[in-house]
Amino acid sequence: MTPDVLVASLRGVACGEKPDEDFIAFLKKHRGEILLDTPRRDPAEILLNRAAVQERYKVCADVFCELEERQIPYAVVKGAVLSETIFGDPFRRVSGDLDILLCRDFLDEAKTVLLRHGFLQGRVGDGDIVPYSRSELLFYTVNSHQAAPFIKKTKNRLCPFVNVDVNVDILWGESGVKTDMKAFLMHTEVKNFFGIPFRSLTEEAAFLALCLHHYKDMNSIFLLSERGLGIGTFAEIYLSLKNGTVCSEKLTALSDAFSVTPYVFYCLWSAYELFGDPLLLPFIKASDSNTGRMLLGTFGLTEDERKKWPVSLAERVCKEDFSLWFDSLLDEEEREKIRVNKKML
Repeated sequence: MTPDVLVASLRGVACGEKPDEDFIAFLKKHRGEILLDTPRRDPAEILLNRAAVQERYKVCADVFCELEERQIPYAVVKGAVLSETIFGDPFRRVSGDLDILLCRDFLDEAKTVLLRHGFLQGRVGDGDIVPYSRSELLFYTVNSHQAAPFIKKTKNRLCPFVNVDVNVDILWGESGVKTDMKAFLMHTEVKNFFGIPFRSLTEEAAFLALCLHHYKDMNSIFLLSERGLGIGTFAEIYLSLKNGTVCSEKLTALSDAFSVTPYVFYCLWSAYELFGDPLLLPFIKASDSNTGRMLLGTFGLTEDERKKWPVSLAERVCKEDFSLWFDSLLDEEEREKIRVNKKML
């Protein structure tokens, strides 16, 4: 698919046009299924995701309860919460785990809670949980904004393992900046899925966290080398504003308070480049800055590794051989960084 056809097709979908079979296949191949209505999705995938989402919340119900009892600030983000915000349906968006935001000061206490309720820090291997080594746990602590994943084995054949990712910052580990997560996690509210109460972020805070998550996806040399640029990344930003009730003034006030407005602008502009919907313009105008504009057309999470993309966003999304092409843009030091991350994460 050519870049021009991609942009025209995405903008057609944004205007309510039904995608043709070729574009449906392209969306499925490039992680853009979120743009497809339910009848065009794989029925088995939908049923499996429904079972998995319900099992995750069921398994985590006691964890949520104890975090609340201990007055540990937290919020469940992305996954079913984002799906419910965008579509009014917690099952529409497919996800593989449950993400929790925490303040680093409470990480040890939250870890105790998770371990008490049967979770282990490890990865799934040969049908069981393989605990992380001490060096792997240390790597997460030093180099990442998240703890090593927590996993619990279940008796549900449709969802045999529940994976909980615990993030202790809305910024990435390489940013060199630590967010005041106590202040950020004041922006929460109680939700209830399947009779299970839990805390989630307010809509503006959730959108801010989503943008920072996707900014990392769009700029991390490791993630770009592994996954490329999926259409769903930009679609989630766009659909959150199209179908949600985010207030541009509240969003900008919040992003300014936590000094992340340029990253939000980058994400908003990127979504506008592809979807071209004028509803994004007030949000773009409110977050516009010289710093944000300097980030456009670049990748890299630090000043030292930031580089200019040699082609447009639409061309990058369309590239069939993205990983090979992207590797040609890197130096040997960056390739070694990717090799270390592949080994440890």
